[in-house]
Amino acid sequence: MKLSEAVYTKRSPLGGIPIPPKKLVNLRGIREGVRRFAFLLETCRPGSFPDAPLLAALLDLKSPILGRAALILECAHFVHRCNKGDWPEWIRSSTARQLSLMGCGGALGNRGTPSATRRMHMMQRAAGRCFYHWAHQIGDRICKLMETDGVMNSNEKSDSFNKRTDMKKRQLKLHDELEDFFDEGVVNDDSGEVCPQALLLLACLLLNEITAFLRETFQTIPRSRVSRTAAGATGWERLMSHRRWSILSNTFNAQQQPTITGSVQSITDLNLAIHRTPPI
Repeated sequence: MKLSEAVYTKRSPLGGIPIPPKKLVNLRGIREGVRRFAFLLETCRPGSFPDAPLLAALLDLKSPILGRAALILECAHFVHRCNKGDWPEWIRSSTARQLSLMGCGGALGNRGTPSATRRMHMMQRAAGRCFYHWAHQIGDRICKLMETDGVMNSNEKSDSFNKRTDMKKRQLKLHDELEDFFDEGVVNDDSGEVCPQALLLLACLLLNEITAFLRETFQTIPRSRVSRTAAGATGWERLMSHRRWSILSNTFNAQQQPTITGSVQSITDLNLAIHRTPPI
Protein backbone atom coordinates (compact mmCIF):
# COMPACT_ATOMS: atom_id res chain seq x y z
CA MET A 1 0.00 0.00 0.00
CA LYS A 2 1.50 3.32 -1.08
CA LEU A 3 1.44 6.53 0.94
CA SER A 4 0.55 8.49 -2.19
CA GLU A 5 -2.91 6.92 -2.24
CA ALA A 6 -5.77 7.98 0.00
CA VAL A 7 -6.57 5.07 2.31
CA TYR A 8 -9.59 4.74 4.59
CA THR A 9 -9.42 2.10 7.31
CA LYS A 10 -11.40 1.54 10.47
CA ARG A 11 -9.52 1.76 13.76
CA SER A 12 -10.71 0.40 17.07
CA PRO A 13 -11.45 2.78 19.95
CA LEU A 14 -8.61 3.45 22.36
CA GLY A 15 -9.54 4.03 25.99
CA GLY A 16 -13.21 4.38 25.13
CA ILE A 17 -12.51 7.22 22.66
CA PRO A 18 -13.38 6.55 19.01
CA ILE A 19 -10.44 7.03 16.66
CA PRO A 20 -11.26 8.57 13.27
CA PRO A 21 -10.59 6.43 10.21
CA LYS A 22 -7.19 6.72 8.61
CA LYS A 23 -6.96 8.94 5.54
CA LEU A 24 -3.48 9.23 4.06
CA VAL A 25 -2.71 12.27 1.93
CA ASN A 26 -1.68 12.16 -1.70
CA LEU A 27 2.01 13.03 -1.42
CA ARG A 28 2.62 12.91 -5.16
CA GLY A 29 -0.14 15.41 -5.84
CA ILE A 30 1.18 17.74 -3.14
CA ARG A 31 4.70 17.60 -4.60
CA GLU A 32 3.45 18.44 -8.09
CA GLY A 33 1.31 21.28 -6.77
CA VAL A 34 4.19 22.76 -4.78
CA ARG A 35 6.45 22.63 -7.86
CA ARG A 36 3.90 24.54 -9.93
CA PHE A 37 3.40 27.03 -7.12
CA ALA A 38 7.16 27.62 -6.84
CA PHE A 39 7.36 28.09 -10.63
CA LEU A 40 4.67 30.77 -10.53
CA LEU A 41 6.43 32.51 -7.64
CA GLU A 42 9.65 32.56 -9.66
CA THR A 43 8.18 33.76 -12.97
CA CYS A 44 5.59 36.32 -11.84
CA ARG A 45 6.41 39.75 -10.51
CA PRO A 46 7.55 39.40 -6.89
CA GLY A 47 4.58 39.71 -4.57
CA SER A 48 1.94 39.71 -7.31
CA PHE A 49 1.27 35.96 -6.89
CA PRO A 50 -0.59 34.78 -4.94
CA ASP A 51 -3.11 37.47 -4.08
CA ALA A 52 -3.14 38.55 -0.46
CA PRO A 53 -6.74 37.36 0.23
CA LEU A 54 -5.97 33.99 -1.38
CA LEU A 55 -2.83 33.55 0.72
CA ALA A 56 -4.74 34.37 3.90
CA ALA A 57 -7.48 31.90 2.93
CA LEU A 58 -4.94 29.05 2.97
CA LEU A 59 -5.22 28.91 6.75
CA ASP A 60 -8.74 27.47 6.71
CA LEU A 61 -9.07 26.37 3.09
CA LYS A 62 -10.81 23.05 2.44
CA SER A 63 -7.70 21.06 1.56
CA PRO A 64 -5.07 18.83 3.19
CA ILE A 65 -3.19 20.60 5.97
CA LEU A 66 0.15 19.34 4.64
CA GLY A 67 -0.50 20.99 1.26
CA ARG A 68 -1.43 24.31 2.85
CA ALA A 69 1.67 24.21 5.03
CA ALA A 70 3.89 23.52 2.00
CA LEU A 71 2.53 26.56 0.12
CA ILE A 72 3.01 28.85 3.11
CA LEU A 73 6.58 27.59 3.52
CA GLU A 74 7.26 28.30 -0.16
CA CYS A 75 6.10 31.90 0.32
CA ALA A 76 8.25 32.28 3.44
CA HIS A 77 11.28 30.90 1.61
CA PHE A 78 10.69 33.25 -1.34
CA VAL A 79 10.52 36.32 0.92
CA HIS A 80 13.66 35.13 2.72
CA ARG A 81 15.48 34.88 -0.63
CA CYS A 82 14.44 38.39 -1.62
CA ASN A 83 15.60 39.68 1.74
CA LYS A 84 19.05 38.15 1.15
CA GLY A 85 19.30 39.69 -2.35
CA ASP A 86 18.50 36.44 -4.19
CA TRP A 87 15.80 37.86 -6.45
CA PRO A 88 14.33 35.78 -9.29
CA GLU A 89 16.75 35.00 -12.08
CA TRP A 90 14.77 36.79 -14.79
CA ILE A 91 15.06 40.11 -12.91
CA ARG A 92 18.82 39.82 -12.58
CA SER A 93 19.34 38.51 -16.12
CA SER A 94 17.24 41.25 -17.74
CA THR A 95 19.14 43.92 -15.83
CA ALA A 96 22.49 42.39 -16.76
CA ARG A 97 21.43 42.17 -20.41
CA GLN A 98 20.54 45.86 -20.53
CA LEU A 99 23.85 46.69 -18.89
CA SER A 100 25.76 44.62 -21.43
CA LEU A 101 24.06 46.40 -24.34
CA MET A 102 25.69 49.65 -23.23
CA GLY A 103 29.15 48.08 -23.43
CA CYS A 104 31.56 47.38 -20.63
CA GLY A 105 34.20 49.81 -21.88
CA GLY A 106 32.02 52.90 -22.02
CA ALA A 107 31.37 55.45 -19.35
CA LEU A 108 28.07 53.78 -18.39
CA GLY A 109 29.57 50.31 -18.46
CA ASN A 110 31.05 50.66 -15.01
CA ARG A 111 28.20 52.23 -13.14
CA GLY A 112 25.31 50.60 -15.01
CA THR A 113 22.37 51.81 -17.06
CA PRO A 114 20.31 54.30 -15.03
CA SER A 115 17.00 53.24 -16.59
CA ALA A 116 17.61 49.54 -15.90
CA THR A 117 18.64 50.17 -12.31
CA ARG A 118 15.69 52.48 -11.73
CA ARG A 119 13.29 49.91 -13.17
CA MET A 120 14.71 47.19 -10.92
CA HIS A 121 14.36 49.42 -7.84
CA MET A 122 10.75 50.23 -8.71
CA MET A 123 9.99 46.52 -9.05
CA GLN A 124 11.62 45.76 -5.71
CA ARG A 125 9.68 48.49 -3.92
CA ALA A 126 6.45 47.21 -5.51
CA ALA A 127 7.32 43.73 -4.20
CA GLY A 128 7.76 45.15 -0.70
CA ARG A 129 4.32 46.74 -0.82
CA CYS A 130 2.80 43.43 -1.98
CA PHE A 131 4.55 41.61 0.86
CA TYR A 132 3.06 44.13 3.27
CA HIS A 133 -0.44 43.33 1.94
CA TRP A 134 0.33 39.64 2.47
CA ALA A 135 1.21 40.28 6.10
CA HIS A 136 -1.83 42.49 6.67
CA GLN A 137 -4.29 39.91 5.33
CA ILE A 138 -2.63 37.00 7.15
CA GLY A 139 -2.57 38.92 10.44
CA ASP A 140 -6.27 39.74 10.18
CA ARG A 141 -7.08 36.11 9.38
CA ILE A 142 -5.08 34.84 12.36
CA CYS A 143 -6.91 37.24 14.68
CA LYS A 144 -10.29 36.04 13.40
CA LEU A 145 -9.34 32.39 13.86
CA MET A 146 -8.12 33.05 17.40
CA GLU A 147 -11.31 34.93 18.24
CA THR A 148 -13.36 32.02 16.91
CA ASP A 149 -11.44 29.57 19.09
CA GLY A 150 -11.83 31.86 22.11
CA VAL A 151 -8.10 32.51 22.55
CA MET A 152 -8.35 36.30 22.30
CA ASN A 153 -10.93 36.54 25.08
CA SER A 154 -9.63 35.44 28.49
CA ASN A 155 -13.13 35.04 29.95
CA GLU A 156 -14.24 32.73 27.19
CA LYS A 157 -11.00 30.81 27.53
CA SER A 158 -11.47 30.25 31.26
CA ASP A 159 -15.12 29.25 30.76
CA SER A 160 -14.15 26.76 28.08
CA PHE A 161 -11.59 25.18 30.39
CA ASN A 162 -14.15 24.94 33.21
CA LYS A 163 -16.78 23.34 30.99
CA ARG A 164 -14.41 20.85 29.43
CA THR A 165 -15.10 17.28 30.59
CA ASP A 166 -12.64 14.50 31.28
CA MET A 167 -13.64 12.78 28.07
CA LYS A 168 -12.77 15.90 26.08
CA LYS A 169 -9.40 16.20 27.80
CA ARG A 170 -8.57 12.58 27.04
CA GLN A 171 -9.64 13.07 23.43
CA LEU A 172 -7.38 16.10 23.01
CA LYS A 173 -4.48 14.27 24.60
CA LEU A 174 -5.04 11.32 22.31
CA HIS A 175 -5.06 13.56 19.26
CA ASP A 176 -1.78 15.14 20.38
CA GLU A 177 -0.20 11.72 20.69
CA LEU A 178 -1.57 10.50 17.35
CA GLU A 179 -0.83 13.74 15.50
CA ASP A 180 0.36 12.80 12.04
CA PHE A 181 0.02 15.27 9.17
CA PHE A 182 0.30 12.43 6.67
CA ASP A 183 -3.02 11.21 8.09
CA GLU A 184 -5.87 13.64 7.44
CA GLY A 185 -8.19 11.57 9.57
CA VAL A 186 -6.35 12.63 12.74
CA VAL A 187 -5.38 16.26 12.12
CA ASN A 188 -8.44 17.29 10.07
CA ASP A 189 -12.17 16.77 10.30
CA ASP A 190 -14.95 16.05 7.83
CA SER A 191 -15.15 19.69 6.72
CA GLY A 192 -11.45 19.79 5.81
CA GLU A 193 -11.11 23.38 7.07
CA VAL A 194 -9.29 22.81 10.38
CA CYS A 195 -6.39 25.17 11.12
CA PRO A 196 -4.12 23.50 13.71
CA GLN A 197 -1.61 25.35 15.84
CA ALA A 198 1.27 24.11 13.70
CA LEU A 199 -0.21 25.84 10.64
CA LEU A 200 -0.63 29.06 12.62
CA LEU A 201 3.04 28.88 13.59
CA LEU A 202 4.01 28.59 9.91
CA ALA A 203 1.88 31.66 9.14
CA CYS A 204 3.70 33.52 11.92
CA LEU A 205 6.99 32.42 10.34
CA LEU A 206 5.89 34.06 7.08
CA LEU A 207 5.00 37.23 9.00
CA ASN A 208 8.47 37.18 10.55
CA GLU A 209 10.16 36.92 7.14
CA ILE A 210 8.06 39.78 5.75
CA THR A 211 8.89 41.94 8.76
CA ALA A 212 12.60 41.22 8.29
CA PHE A 213 12.36 42.17 4.60
CA LEU A 214 10.62 45.47 5.35
CA ARG A 215 13.17 46.37 8.03
CA GLU A 216 16.37 45.23 6.36
CA THR A 217 15.85 45.49 2.59
CA PHE A 218 12.85 47.67 1.79
CA GLN A 219 14.22 50.74 3.59
CA THR A 220 17.49 50.56 1.66
CA ILE A 221 15.92 50.48 -1.83
CA PRO A 222 16.33 53.94 -3.47
CA ARG A 223 13.18 55.83 -4.28
CA SER A 224 12.34 57.24 -7.68
CA ARG A 225 13.77 60.75 -8.07
CA VAL A 226 11.15 62.11 -10.46
CA SER A 227 10.15 65.58 -9.26
CA ARG A 228 6.49 66.33 -8.73
CA THR A 229 6.54 69.50 -10.88
CA ALA A 230 8.10 67.68 -13.81
CA ALA A 231 5.72 64.75 -13.42
CA GLY A 232 2.63 66.96 -13.09
CA ALA A 233 3.33 69.22 -16.07
CA THR A 234 1.98 67.82 -19.30
CA GLY A 235 3.58 68.18 -22.71
CA TRP A 236 0.96 70.71 -23.82
CA GLU A 237 1.66 72.93 -20.80
CA ARG A 238 5.40 72.86 -21.45
CA LEU A 239 4.81 73.73 -25.12
CA MET A 240 2.56 76.68 -24.27
CA SER A 241 5.07 77.92 -21.71
CA HIS A 242 7.82 77.97 -24.33
CA ARG A 243 5.54 79.74 -26.79
CA ARG A 244 4.69 82.49 -24.29
CA TRP A 245 8.35 83.15 -23.59
CA SER A 246 9.17 83.16 -27.31
CA ILE A 247 6.42 85.70 -28.01
CA LEU A 248 7.66 87.96 -25.23
CA SER A 249 11.25 87.73 -26.40
CA ASN A 250 10.30 88.52 -30.01
CA THR A 251 8.46 91.67 -28.92
CA PHE A 252 11.74 93.55 -28.43
CA ASN A 253 14.62 94.19 -30.75
CA ALA A 254 18.21 93.18 -30.18
CA GLN A 255 19.19 96.58 -28.71
CA GLN A 256 16.48 96.52 -26.06
CA GLN A 257 16.95 92.90 -24.94
CA PRO A 258 20.13 93.50 -22.85
CA THR A 259 18.24 96.04 -20.75
CA ILE A 260 15.68 93.41 -19.68
CA THR A 261 16.24 92.14 -16.17
CA GLY A 262 14.63 88.79 -16.95
CA SER A 263 11.56 89.07 -14.76
CA VAL A 264 8.05 89.06 -16.14
CA GLN A 265 7.25 92.39 -14.48
CA SER A 266 10.17 94.18 -16.15
CA ILE A 267 9.15 92.82 -19.55
CA THR A 268 5.58 94.03 -19.05
CA ASP A 269 6.68 97.53 -17.99
CA LEU A 270 9.03 97.87 -20.95
CA ASN A 271 6.36 96.72 -23.37
CA LEU A 272 3.94 99.37 -22.06
CA ALA A 273 6.62 102.05 -22.40
CA ILE A 274 7.21 101.18 -26.05
CA HIS A 275 3.53 101.22 -27.08
CA ARG A 276 2.66 104.35 -25.13
CA THR A 277 1.42 107.12 -27.45
CA PRO A 278 3.72 110.17 -27.47
CA PRO A 279 2.26 113.44 -26.19
CA ILE A 280 1.01 115.95 -28.85
